[in-house]
Amino acid sequence: MCSGYLYADDMKIFTKVIDNNSKLLLQQDIGNVAEWSDRWMLKLNPSKCKSITIGNLKSKIPGTYTLNTEHGTHTLEEVTIEKDLGVLIDSELNFENHIYSKIKTANKMLGIIKRNFQNLDSDSFLMLYKALVRSHLEYTEVIWNLYKIKHITAIEKVQKRATKLVSQVKNLPYKERLIKLGLPTLVYRRSRGDMIELFKIVSDIYDKNTVPDLSPAMSSVTRGHNKKLFKPYSNKNVCQKFFTVRTIEIWNSLSL
Repeated sequence: MCSGYLYADDMKIFTKVIDNNSKLLLQQDIGNVAEWSDRWMLKLNPSKCKSITIGNLKSKIPGTYTLNTEHGTHTLEEVTIEKDLGVLIDSELNFENHIYSKIKTANKMLGIIKRNFQNLDSDSFLMLYKALVRSHLEYTEVIWNLYKIKHITAIEKVQKRATKLVSQVKNLPYKERLIKLGLPTLVYRRSRGDMIELFKIVSDIYDKNTVPDLSPAMSSVTRGHNKKLFKPYSNKNVCQKFFTVRTIEIWNSLSL
């Protein structure tokens, strides 16, 4: 049986497809979901049902997936990018489309603030910036956390532009503007967000069935804290930036 996640009226069915048998298993579960939906008169919209392959497309098992409807068999559209709960997921998990989409939205919000608010003081700016701009740049950042220099630079430029809206500090260097306004860099904010999420996982605040598996570190070193975690080995750049890999080193270095 394949795994599945359900949120409101949005459902995802997934499994690791390594051969024709696993592909057939996924197709059977798609059929089971469609049959259950019809039985309870919650008919699926075929045009909104799509399939996406995550990982190495060169090793993809050929073939398509289908959905039985009252009008016949519908072949699911194969996509390489799909929006899921506000995040643009791509086949290679580099999230470049999502990152630039968020930068574009944040810049639009900056334009609205600039056109409608003149001579902003620091308090008014911080209220508007945090609510209307930074919220877009940080939404679900734990999932799409940046690792390419060009993306890190591009998203930090949004905050650099934003801080120049405050006339009292606009002529200062970026680091000094941040100090005057009491703002950290977005790089720091992302790292802080990672640690908060990791703390919630380690402290069993989240449902154990919905969080990644994290193993305690087997080490004789007693410095630091007693909740150190084992860092999985990865030889691929994209895997090294997964939440369960990139956060461990920082977490283990903390003094709790």
